[in-house]
Amino acid sequence: MRITPIQASKLLNLQRGASLARSEINKVLRDDLLNRGAIRLQKSGAGYRIVADPEKLESVLANHYSIRDLNSFVSLRDGPERSRAEVTQATGNSKTLPVAPMKGLYLSVLGDAEIFIDGISATPQPGTALFVPANRLGGLSISPLRILGIENVEAFLNAGRLRLPLPPRAVTVLRWNWANEWRAWVGDHRPEFLYAGDYDWAGVSIFEHEVLPISSEAKFLVPDNLHERLQTGNAALFQSQEDKYQRYQPVSTHGAIIYDAVRECRHALEQESLIEL
Repeated sequence: MRITPIQASKLLNLQRGASLARSEINKVLRDDLLNRGAIRLQKSGAGYRIVADPEKLESVLANHYSIRDLNSFVSLRDGPERSRAEVTQATGNSKTLPVAPMKGLYLSVLGDAEIFIDGISATPQPGTALFVPANRLGGLSISPLRILGIENVEAFLNAGRLRLPLPPRAVTVLRWNWANEWRAWVGDHRPEFLYAGDYDWAGVSIFEHEVLPISSEAKFLVPDNLHERLQTGNAALFQSQEDKYQRYQPVSTHGAIIYDAVRECRHALEQESLIEL
């Protein structure tokens, strides 16, 4: 079985000489550690408490659970923030715990917008993207101070060909891995924030729950002919979302425009349909 960092923190207390109530350790893990002699049950009043043989526990964790350094393993508790390097160094196996892949952002540009890392130009060529690791976002600067967040990969790579009221210059960012570092960067720099997503009820919800909390003044770009495009959109996609979102209450002006148009047309529009081929 896999030991979570939370369970590991309890094992660390045992290794340091503390005792625990029997219920504090997962039964499957507890039984295995008992069978291997790493812990034992000690009578306490009407019940039992768990105590450990520290050396045996350390050996069992290393040899059977790939935990070489229990203290380091406990520090990996926050899943979204841990790295493969940290997991590997604590356990010798990068797959011991799930790790968020590719922590960072993909950036590209519209027009002659520019991207700098630590003051050095890093602007990618048209049609390509720059990956900025999360730990380098502190050195990110852009010109102009305008962001266009884009929901899907193909639309991101073809942002300049989207049939939308696009700004002439902007740094585009793929809406993946918008973690704490990115939220901090936006909070510190306060860029003008535009957004392009899918034109369906789920797209409105994503904009209002994942984009607006980062930038409260963000604007969802709306095609000039949204109703016309929705008429030839995806009816099955609309129907798949209808039960979940039919009582949804938009909180933004553009979110309400899109939500009402989708309800009227009873079709959804994926943003890839806006790419000019």
